[in-house]
Amino acid sequence: MNEPQFFSFSHGRGSLFLLPCFRQDEWDDLKIRIDKNIPKGELRFIVNPCFGKKFWDVVTAGQGLLLGISGRVVKLLQDNNITGCKFYPITINDHEDLSYYLLTITGRCGAFDISKSKVMETIEYPESVIQNSNIVIPKGKFSIMKGFHFPLESWDGSDFFTPEGGGDIIVTERVKDLLKKHKVTNVVLENIKDMVWNSGIYPENTARGILQSE
Repeated sequence: MNEPQFFSFSHGRGSLFLLPCFRQDEWDDLKIRIDKNIPKGELRFIVNPCFGKKFWDVVTAGQGLLLGISGRVVKLLQDNNITGCKFYPITINDHEDLSYYLLTITGRCGAFDISKSKVMETIEYPESVIQNSNIVIPKGKFSIMKGFHFPLESWDGSDFFTPEGGGDIIVTERVKDLLKKHKVTNVVLENIKDMVWNSGIYPENTARGILQSE
């Protein structure tokens, strides 16, 4: 039996950005993303004019960690019994005729095990001083890593899920194929084994730099 393949689910570049009409203490992207602390009542948003302007199937929402999806995509997922996600209707100021929903994720898996990621390259950099300041950035290094992995037995079997401790929205190959077949716009799907990321390695107590005595 072939090992199941999993894909990160995110928006594309130039995505339209929806801002929630709530006070900062009423809105927490990280909790809402995993279907917790959803504000009661109407979920009203405005369009941030500084970003994209096109209403794709997938758009950015909240403080940047949430996604809004079109009614077309919601119907597609529901008609195909896709699991691990919920949809909350939203109202967009000056675009009340459009059908969009806030996407939250109820599926879960264990934390990513970065010890199984491949080190592609490690880059060292020298100590430096920020110009016109007395703040020293100590020498250090970072590694370019490839691949995310999680214990398969920790996955609850949902089509949409997030790893313990946060991170990307992950979907099954079934979801990936469905979205591609129906040409869902502005969605980026990448096999988690192919994802490239940076892992910073710093001297102790120097992640923020140190203040050099005058």
